[in-house]
Amino acid sequence: MIVLWIFLSVLAAIFLLLCCPVGLSVSWWYPPKGKEVTQHRAYLTEDVQKEIAKLELCAEDEQILKQMVGELPPRELPPEKELLVKLHFLFLKFTVYPMSKKEKPSKLPKMKKAAQNKSPQKEEKKKSEKTDWKALLLWSVQNAKKSLGMILRDICLKRLELYITVAREDAAKSALDAQKLLTAVYSALGVTQNVMKVKKADIRICPDFRGDGKNDVAVRFCISFHPIVAVAAGLRFLGSLLKKMLRQTKESEKNETSSNAGREENAPAEIG
Repeated sequence: MIVLWIFLSVLAAIFLLLCCPVGLSVSWWYPPKGKEVTQHRAYLTEDVQKEIAKLELCAEDEQILKQMVGELPPRELPPEKELLVKLHFLFLKFTVYPMSKKEKPSKLPKMKKAAQNKSPQKEEKKKSEKTDWKALLLWSVQNAKKSLGMILRDICLKRLELYITVAREDAAKSALDAQKLLTAVYSALGVTQNVMKVKKADIRICPDFRGDGKNDVAVRFCISFHPIVAVAAGLRFLGSLLKKMLRQTKESEKNETSSNAGREENAPAEIG
């Protein structure tokens, strides 16, 4: 009796854990304060030197102008953005990317030897297996709409922050392209809301009239889902798959029996 209670308590704990949401946060953002690396860029670049050469000054004036531009203090550049992917479950947080790098022994020579020892028959078998997997994948996509719908309706996209700066050489073109991009992003967000839940979306797309010709994109969001819903959808799909397989086997057996009966009727009677 005690073993039964322990087994039931373990099942209840697993069920409660599956009911808890799992979050996946993705950010392509500037590093937090304290980890920023200040970068400097001098004004005397190749583009500036080309612009000075276009002025067609004498050699002395051109040299003096280059010296004056070179003596200007370098300007600070914004810190480089970094990709960060984290997995959240209850009070636990796991960093998916960037992962800690570990040195692993190289296995290239062994892999090369294995590739050399492969026979053409094995390669043909692998090709046939690939085609079978492709056919199975196509069938699963065509017949798993309800299960996928369950999973997508459970997914929640929250805390979406998208900041885009559109920079073009012409100020009017920058404003026009920013407006087009804003319309496209909001239409895509509307389509996403029809498929899954969306909460707290902050989208800012602004034109840059400085004429640098460099766009800037920063995005971060979080996706949450319940594992119990994914398990239920998988069980539903497996149940439908088993039902279809049983129907096919029954139909094949009926066809075989009917064909065998027809052959026996059409067979000539034996002469006694």
